Amino acid sequence: MDTAQCISNEMWEGYAQKTLSPNQLQALQQHVAGCELCADMKEGIDTLAHPEMLPQTVAAINAEVDEYLKPKRKRMAVLWYWSAAAVLLVGLGIGWYNLTPVADDRIVKSENIRKAEEGAASSEVEESVVKRDSVTELRSVPSGSVPSKEREVNSAPVNVESVSVSKDESSILPESVFKSEAEETEKVAGADDMEEKEVVITESTVSPPAVDYKKEATQPLKKEQRRDIYPSHNNVSNNFRNNNISNNNLEVSNLNFFSPQQDSLNYLTAQSYFDAKLYDSCLLVLQNVVFTYYEQGQLLRAKALMKQNNPAEAKRVLESLIFTDEKLKKEAAELLKSIK
Repeated sequence: MDTAQCISNEMWEGYAQKTLSPNQLQALQQHVAGCELCADMKEGIDTLAHPEMLPQTVAAINAEVDEYLKPKRKRMAVLWYWSAAAVLLVGLGIGWYNLTPVADDRIVKSENIRKAEEGAASSEVEESVVKRDSVTELRSVPSGSVPSKEREVNSAPVNVESVSVSKDESSILPESVFKSEAEETEKVAGADDMEEKEVVITESTVSPPAVDYKKEATQPLKKEQRRDIYPSHNNVSNNFRNNNISNNNLEVSNLNFFSPQQDSLNYLTAQSYFDAKLYDSCLLVLQNVVFTYYEQGQLLRAKALMKQNNPAEAKRVLESLIFTDEKLKKEAAELLKSIK
């Protein structure tokens, strides 16, 4: 803090280091007595000069601060509690306001859905009951019988002349009455005819006509009903071709089953046959050397052919092969020279 207007920093340093003259010290004390800011500065320097008193001084300052802030803290605590309670109350009110309509809507929707389902179920039950009743009524009436009203009308058709109506009354009656009675008679007669037809149909279904199965069995099958029990020409040719490959072409059939490990084993087997002077077996096994030991196998094949006194075939084998290994290439060249 700059106190240049009152006491310079050099004088404060001299006071702290106790290097001031008596006159300067007296002038400083007189000034401190009338200046509150400089008095605080002097008190702080005096406190630092005695470190053992520093904890007590700090504790006293903290106590004064606590006493000063104590009423304000009480007021702040009460306000804080009231504000927290108000916020909580407002939050609960907003939540209740938002949740209650949703719950009511859900209840209403669920009630509507339940009522709709109950209505649909009741309507289905009613429809099934009505259908069952109608079916039972139809089944209860025999096909050959006629209801009582219709039977009476059928048995005694309406005769306009036989009705005991005076000439004056019959002339007064409209023609529509006679027409409606005639239409009803025609409808009843048509219903009777339909029932008789239904009875005939049901009786015919009960006893179907006899079928001559022997005649049907002896009839020749139609062209589209015949089934060829032999495989197609393409399948047969494919089978012959596959058998040819598997039986007569050992190299092609074994290509799918060999691996580098199998190739190495075949080469070692052929070498053992060559060492045992079994040249036919050696040549047979060398047909299966088709992978990593192919060059060594062909060179061994040429040697076996030379042992069998077949230099022309051995020469053809050596000339048709391109060696990638220098050592095998030199050995093949020497063997070719010996053939010439």
